[in-house]
Amino acid sequence: MKGMNFVLSEEQVEKIKEWDKKNGCEDVYTDAVGTRLTYSFTPTSLGCVETIYCEVCKEKLDVTEYDW
Repeated sequence: MKGMNFVLSEEQVEKIKEWDKKNGCEDVYTDAVGTRLTYSFTPTSLGCVETIYCEVCKEKLDVTEYDW
């Protein structure tokens, strides 16, 4: 059985970094291992929806590139 790989483009990564810095949570950690951002990848029949959740401020960012 083959596995699944989810890849973010460099543009998506930069967008996440800018958003994280703007929301003021970049230096806040929620547990001993530093979990703060949850990366959600939802495969659909059209493409993959990529959403980032901040566990501190509860904001979410959609970084999906809708060029399906």
